[in-house]
Amino acid sequence: MAAFGLDQPVVVVREAQAAVGIVAGMLQSPLGVLYDVEVSQSIHKGLLDEELLPATSADVQRELEALLSPVATPRTMVPIASVLPPTREDERLQYVRSRFALRLQEALTTATDGDGTCEEARFGMGSQVAWHDGDAWRLARVLGIRALAAGLRYELDVCGACAVASEKELSRVDELPVAPIHGLGSYVRFLVPGHELDADYEATVCAVFGDAADATYDIVFNDGDVFEGLSADELLPV
Repeated sequence: MAAFGLDQPVVVVREAQAAVGIVAGMLQSPLGVLYDVEVSQSIHKGLLDEELLPATSADVQRELEALLSPVATPRTMVPIASVLPPTREDERLQYVRSRFALRLQEALTTATDGDGTCEEARFGMGSQVAWHDGDAWRLARVLGIRALAAGLRYELDVCGACAVASEKELSRVDELPVAPIHGLGSYVRFLVPGHELDADYEATVCAVFGDAADATYDIVFNDGDVFEGLSADELLPV
């Protein structure tokens, strides 16, 4: 289970340094959930949960004030006539800081003074989902979530293959708009003459093609083998 949610304000603690940031992505890994965290001018990739703390509203407010406060230069030290116009790099950094300040202002509404999380994604890490891929609904598992300008993007494991989908392309397995004879994710037995009761032929429906009336199916066995394009008559519910 993820300790932090997408778009949640956090404090990054690394190498005795602390910085307020916002969770921009999550990825399931053998080490657990890794986090991509946006800070003022960069993104920390693949952070462990022990490198993060929930940011309080006071943490976010302090960071916001620091970003919005101009850097004061004593007038007695730098004559007005010698002040140079901002360079292109100055303008770039100012734009990046301003964009992050907007993100922090939004984060103030979700910052907590405890250990709560903010999770705006409809599907969580590790969730089993149905992915609408062309004319098929495919069984998938959420491996990662990223917040992009175009919306959330989900990294999926689809029978061992990787895919990326938007939230509108995903559905809960139990709420598909089609109702085939064998539901996505259901357990079935592939009918082979003489082996109708053989448990070795049991598999999971991993894809449904077409509408409910004439759907065809892909099934995946426990060893990872996939049989494709099967009719309803070739499968028996288990």
